[in-house]
Amino acid sequence: MHLAVDTGMNRIGFKDNASLREAFDSLKNAGCVMEGIFTHFCCSDNPDHLMTNQQFEKFAAAVKSLDYPFEWIHCDNSDATIFFKDDLSNACRVGITLYGISPYKKDLKKAISLHTCVSMTKHVSKGETIGYGATYTADSDQIIATLPIGYADGFIRANQGRKVYVDGQMAEIVGRICMDQCMVKLEHDVAPGTEVEIFGDHIDLEDMASELNTISYEIICLISGRVTRKYIWHGEEYGEDNPRLIRSGLNN
Repeated sequence: MHLAVDTGMNRIGFKDNASLREAFDSLKNAGCVMEGIFTHFCCSDNPDHLMTNQQFEKFAAAVKSLDYPFEWIHCDNSDATIFFKDDLSNACRVGITLYGISPYKKDLKKAISLHTCVSMTKHVSKGETIGYGATYTADSDQIIATLPIGYADGFIRANQGRKVYVDGQMAEIVGRICMDQCMVKLEHDVAPGTEVEIFGDHIDLEDMASELNTISYEIICLISGRVTRKYIWHGEEYGEDNPRLIRSGLNN
């Protein structure tokens, strides 16, 4: 069992050392194994580190008050793992940096990308509308491609008006994004099956997050179980996984 100390985030954990001690004694007397203790930094992405230092001082005092040889003492999230050094903790909880994202180290290699493919293309005439609500009207004759990805896959409707990368061109997402499809405007026609980058080498995930007024982590977490995961090791694909297709027998 790991005890949580609330040092300022007000999410979980004990706010004062007296209640922490009371819980610790009760659990220990009940036969629970006190394996670790932790807190969580709430402002470790802030470059002044003031709140982080204050939280750590409170956490260190809480650990000292128990005077117990915990096997694991941890407080560092991804950002703090990079810049925060202390002699108390002996473990860290790396999260977003596993994907190569950090405000402190810009030389990390991005470890995730999202791709789909073109399912069909069509030529539309000036004045025709695209998608639900007819929110987009072609101002000229245009080539429209349909992509089999939508908000059920985690590609939310707020992406309308942004761009994807298709065959050397940046293609604007036009019309409302559907549950499992969306449409983009092409500069030149492409064949069905052409790969489309949602984010990756040409579209930076952090830039995408900024344009959507969110964080990279939320975009990653929104990618649903409908989307096949492909795993790359040293540039070589060595496996993929989609439990939904396996259960349906379509992944054989």
